Amino acid sequence: MNTRTTSGIWPASLILLAIFTWFLRKYLGSDFFLFAYALSIALLAVLEFKTVRADLLLATLGIYILVFISSLVAEGYTLGDRLMGCFHFVATTVLAYAVWRSRYVTQLSAIIFYSYFIFLQIVFASLGWDQDAYNFILTDSSRNVLSSYLLLFSIFFYAARYFSKRTFSPLVATLSFIGCIELYGRSGIALSAILLLAIAFIRYRTDSRILLLLICAATLSIIASLLLANLDSLAAFISEGTNLKRGLESERYRMWSEYISFMDVRGLFFGESIEKCCSTMVAYGTNPHNAFIAGHAKHGLIHTIIFALIYMYVILNRRLLPIFFMTIIYIRYFLDTLGLFAPYDFIIFYIALSIYPYKLDERSSSKIAPSLARF
Repeated sequence: MNTRTTSGIWPASLILLAIFTWFLRKYLGSDFFLFAYALSIALLAVLEFKTVRADLLLATLGIYILVFISSLVAEGYTLGDRLMGCFHFVATTVLAYAVWRSRYVTQLSAIIFYSYFIFLQIVFASLGWDQDAYNFILTDSSRNVLSSYLLLFSIFFYAARYFSKRTFSPLVATLSFIGCIELYGRSGIALSAILLLAIAFIRYRTDSRILLLLICAATLSIIASLLLANLDSLAAFISEGTNLKRGLESERYRMWSEYISFMDVRGLFFGESIEKCCSTMVAYGTNPHNAFIAGHAKHGLIHTIIFALIYMYVILNRRLLPIFFMTIIYIRYFLDTLGLFAPYDFIIFYIALSIYPYKLDERSSSKIAPSLARF
């Protein structure tokens, strides 16, 4: 049987503090909030330390050490960037463990999502709904990061409800989709629409009329929003003819192919120097627009292995919704440097931690929400 104990209100408060202070660090740019984030993680580690099994603790410390050593040897980016990545790896695993143990996880996920969505609407209104101004809401990131946070928090909301065996409502997915449309991000719009359709299917699959209406509405919304987000490209297409004459090689593809083709044996294990290998990437501020490549450059092959093993573990447990949630996250990370040793990776680790206890509970209890029974 599942003997996992749950934690109380103080760890839950520190979880909220960690998540909100990191966002304030991105929003206001003050290192005070970075200190507050680190302090909340440290306090969580102290509170949760005694609950960790000794063998798991030793294995986790071993992984931390391997990542740290590999990061020191790596050449990608600066040493400060690599050490910050190591810090985020430790911090997000601690945060995920605390979330996994929290008896308030569904409440926490709801507070986080709704607070963030309301914050975005207030900021949008204050900026006069000017999409160009959204790129300057965060001190060091574009509006794509804002939409990725919205997507991540909505996935966290549904993952928490799934593992707590609660029923789903499409409200959060709908709000996430609306927010991504407001932010004009193509990948955000597409992935949030997929999430909305999946949640709607689970919730209304026995009512064909409502399901068909939702599918039609979502499809029309996707088409309209993508057209609005690409008016300039559409006009260029109409005026200049087909875009195929440029070939299939986009800037992203050139960045990734440069990095991979330059790689030797040492680079495979310890990452490549962006400045040495990738002129296209340097032209774009050393941003590969791919979290997997950025993580490999900073931390080496062990970074790739960690996240590949997590994904394989989720797949091998054969639960459709966790696989779906993880796939959405990985696709988003594949298109930009938004995660994989970043603060909100705790959602990935939370999903992985929750699968095995969920299966134990499933065997010993029949209290599974009927709408989730097949997933």
